Amino acid sequence: MDAVGYATRSAGTEMLDYCRTHMTAIDRDELQPGDLLVQINGLLRHIAVVGDYPNGGLSIIHAHLPNKKVVECRLDDSFMKHVRGCFRFPEVTA
Repeated sequence: MDAVGYATRSAGTEMLDYCRTHMTAIDRDELQPGDLLVQINGLLRHIAVVGDYPNGGLSIIHAHLPNKKVVECRLDDSFMKHVRGCFRFPEVTA
């Protein structure tokens, strides 16, 4: 997301609103690799990309702050309980 004026630490719903405006909202049961998840947990805002988990199921690819790295881990209920939006990129046509 490269939105002018977007703060590093968003306290509101700007990230969620941006995705709602520019992406296609989907239901959780429609998730597939390449979709985005927007998580809001208190003051924390986070986006993760859905991937294929190497041992089956879905994963999330995201910047993990304690490690300061991009990591891939299994998509589980503990992550999903704070997800406030699931989005798919709109089709791109040339």
